Amino acid sequence: VAKPVEPVKPRAPRPKAQTFPYRLWMLTGAVVGPDGPEAWLRNTRTNERRALSVGDRIGKASFVEIDGEHAVFTIDSRTIRVRTGRTLDSDSNASG
Repeated sequence: VAKPVEPVKPRAPRPKAQTFPYRLWMLTGAVVGPDGPEAWLRNTRTNERRALSVGDRIGKASFVEIDGEHAVFTIDSRTIRVRTGRTLDSDSNASG
């Protein structure tokens, strides 16, 4: 007597890891205020604004310092220099 064949349940695809949308966050200013360096950012899609002090994070990017018109961030072990008017897209700004 043959056993009925049970249908194979398809495996649900694994969800892709959510990555932070660095390409949407533009540096609008890099200033030294009374409380120290600040990086001003704006989300180009939602218009959300953030002001970061040294040590603050956006995604995995940690604000480190200001260098002229650049804000310097670290992501993992990489240093990212972002010029005012550019986004935090690390592929175009990586320096090490």
